Amino acid sequence: MKNKVKKESKIRKERQKGITLIALVVTIIVLIILAVISINLVFNEGGIISKSERARDFQVNAEASDREALDALAGEVDKYVPQKPVKVTLGEITEKNGTINGEAANWNNPIVPEGYKAINTGTSNWGDGSSNPTEE
Repeated sequence: MKNKVKKESKIRKERQKGITLIALVVTIIVLIILAVISINLVFNEGGIISKSERARDFQVNAEASDREALDALAGEVDKYVPQKPVKVTLGEITEKNGTINGEAANWNNPIVPEGYKAINTGTSNWGDGSSNPTEE
């Protein structure tokens, strides 16, 4: 009886070793297949590398196009907004866009558009001649 148990135990150990070896071979084959698929996805014609190269080229072209458009827009703006504002005379219709003191425009020194009259707000009156608005 003891011999029979020992033989069965020995057979089980041999089978376990065999199953382990088969599992190892299958695992290696699966890993090789996954590696081949991954390499094809990365380096193939439509793979990640070629897609990223196309995206980089598209981005470079888009940046150049945007730069050209912004340069053209800056040129258009320069036609209408002088680099150094013209000093406008109070009470006279302006011939060009300008500011009251001829300096850069800001909240206290607005641009007076061409064809408008700049007035002195400290001494000006409302349309009815009064110095303050009425509550009508």
